Order: sequence, then C-alpha cells, then structure tokens
Amino acid sequence: MKFYLSLPIFLLRVLGTHSKKCKTVAEIACGGGLDMLCNAIREAELYDALDDNNSDLTAFAPTDGAFEKLLHDLDLESGDIRDIGREALREVLLLHIPHGHNGSGLSKRDLKRHCSDLLRMESGEFSSTICKDGKRDIYQKGPGNSDREKPKIIEFDVEACNGIVHVVDEVLLPKCVT
Repeated sequence: MKFYLSLPIFLLRVLGTHSKKCKTVAEIACGGGLDMLCNAIREAELYDALDDNNSDLTAFAPTDGAFEKLLHDLDLESGDIRDIGREALREVLLLHIPHGHNGSGLSKRDLKRHCSDLLRMESGEFSSTICKDGKRDIYQKGPGNSDREKPKIIEFDVEACNGIVHVVDEVLLPKCVT
C-alpha cells in the first residue's frame, strides 16, 4: 500500500527536519503549508515567543483546512483569520501549547503515556489526550471540541530548534470562541 503525504505535511517534513539550518516552531509554521497558522501567530503577536531558541515547546499546529472549517463554523466567510479578533485568536493559539513542558517537548511516545490525561495549556485551560485503536490514533481535544470532532494528530514529531510540532486536522477550541 502506498502512502502519500499531503503537500503541507511534506513541506513540514522537508523544512522542519531536513534543512541545514534548524528552524524554530514559528519558522516551521511560516515556512510554507501552514499559511493560516502563520497569519494567526503574527496577528496574535506570538511569533517572537514561538521563535525563541531558548524555549523547548510542544505545539499542536492546525492545518489550513482546520482554520477554514473554524471560520466557516463561526460564520466568518471572508477566509481571513484576523476576523476572529486578536484576543480570541491569542486564546485559541495558546490552547495549542502545553504549559510547563519547557525543557521537555512532548513527543509521540510521551503523548501515548498521557492517554486519558489532561494537559494544562498556556491559555490556562486543559486539553485532553485521547488514544484510540491501540494508541495508533491520538487526538488532542480542547474543552470546546465535541467528542465527534476532536482534533486528530496527523503528523507527529516535526523537530524544531526549540521544540516539537504535531500537526492536527482540527483547531483545539476553548470553552467559548467568540
């Protein structure tokens, strides 16, 4: 059986792990294939924090399709991530970064050990790690995500100079997105 990576995932692999110069979480997000995430990071004024080489972060990175779905669900048909608003966008993005794991990015193996656990995120809210199918499928669910539409991790362990990036197919949602 052949397995084909989508273009954003392929670019993440190439840009995130095989380039001569190590890339930060911010550079990976803005390096191609995750354009809406890059725009969101810049709008929420989080680029510098995610570009800090002295950090060791874990970041759950939503695909462009995930952000497009969020905009549709919020009836924001413009396609512009900035329409969510800077503060709300900042809260959403901070829900994608676990708190207190500085110095120890969470790898796929670590996430498997956290199945059914709650992780405190930088937003102050908790997300839950959910494992299915013998821990083969791993989800990271925000408090505002339904059980039916929980974010699945579709690419694990994209290495960055300052941490690890996991690509998710849905945006982790806080309790309330306005």
